[in-house]
Amino acid sequence: MFDTKTISIADREFADSVVRIIAAQDDEIDPSKVLPDTTFKSLGFDSFGMVSLMFALENEFHLEITDEMLTGIKTVGDAIERLHELWESNVTVT
Repeated sequence: MFDTKTISIADREFADSVVRIIAAQDDEIDPSKVLPDTTFKSLGFDSFGMVSLMFALENEFHLEITDEMLTGIKTVGDAIERLHELWESNVTVT
């Protein structure tokens, strides 16, 4: 979904998973049209929709997302970056 050569395959897969979850929140969202600079407002997300989305992302990636972590997230790219940072900080290699 994110056609860029500057990120790794794992990062691209992570981004694609986030976009898939975003699109699953509303049948009218076409995942192929969701880009890093797409705003949540343009996708029709209100505050309730954002909370529902964060619950879905928490469940998918086994994360705990606080309200403070949501501060400043306006675009899909913002969310992917913040979630990826959180996810990487929670991954342990055995």
